[in-house]
Amino acid sequence: MKTLYFVSNGKRFKSLGYSLYEYLEKNYSVSNLEFIDYPTDASFDENDFVYSNYFIDSELVSPAKVISTDYGLAKCWDSKINQYTTLKNCVRLPHFKVYSDLISLIKDLDNLKKHFGLKFFIASEYSEGGDFTFVYDGHSASKIFEVFNSVRKSRLRVSRYVPIYKEISCHVIIFKDNVFLGPILEQHNEDLVRFKSIEYPLDVSNRTFERINCALMSIADKISQTKYLGVVGIDLMISEDDEIYLVEINPRKMGSSVLDSIFLEFTYGLSLPVFEYKSLNDENCPTFLNSCAHPMRWKMSMLRDLSYPETCSPGDERKIIREETNFALNYVDFYRSDDKRTFLIEGSRC
Repeated sequence: MKTLYFVSNGKRFKSLGYSLYEYLEKNYSVSNLEFIDYPTDASFDENDFVYSNYFIDSELVSPAKVISTDYGLAKCWDSKINQYTTLKNCVRLPHFKVYSDLISLIKDLDNLKKHFGLKFFIASEYSEGGDFTFVYDGHSASKIFEVFNSVRKSRLRVSRYVPIYKEISCHVIIFKDNVFLGPILEQHNEDLVRFKSIEYPLDVSNRTFERINCALMSIADKISQTKYLGVVGIDLMISEDDEIYLVEINPRKMGSSVLDSIFLEFTYGLSLPVFEYKSLNDENCPTFLNSCAHPMRWKMSMLRDLSYPETCSPGDERKIIREETNFALNYVDFYRSDDKRTFLIEGSRC
């Protein structure tokens, strides 16, 4: 029996597991879907598949087939420092400085305030989801130490605070010979650093939208030159003076992945995980898109002016997955009826 294991860590994105399972069931005779918290929670067979919202080290799930970006490349692009140093010549960046550890930063705090002003961002090299990311706004050194104490030996990136007009989020799927941009969304963050919600459509002028597209393609092209394949999340921002800056790269699915997957399913009949699977298996993007029957294109009007999650607070995982469940069930009808019930039950347990 072939099984798809979805490493969900008991939190979010379970609808992605179901949509990929439907595809693998139809095309690769996968007959079982299991959710696990960590790759070490199961014993795998060579006929099994392993998928996650995060990148996975294939050695942890051997001999199963891992559906994931190359672990080494993903780890490289996950570095907040590598992102800025590598992309500084292809996209606008806030001015930044790198410190070898927390003590070095604290010792240089007075110089930082002279150089960046009284407000700037501090991020640990491998911060994610708002953890180990801090907006310094005249705080004491002890407050910085409190936030970063558990990663005090890690490198830190300090970047100038740029007043924000809009924050933008986009999943990009990188294929061997081309790049596909998912829907471009407006993102809202809690305290400037932690994902809160996203909205579609992005309300900007045509000229600004073209500039955003150019920035995304420039970043994606640079990433693809490293032989990276699969999904990468790109966060940009429009400053109050109408400049477009890179915020960060996420070599994994982001908080907007549920809405993105619904958008792609409505438009092409293929969910985000299926796009990802095809990119990782060297399929050519235009070839399979041209062959799609677009069975749900007429439903695109349903995607106007949506937001997700609508009422969740950061860290409220139980409520988030309930919102995600309701959102998917309200706007997507490509799940089978028995999957709907299973999804609802799984969601209520988290």
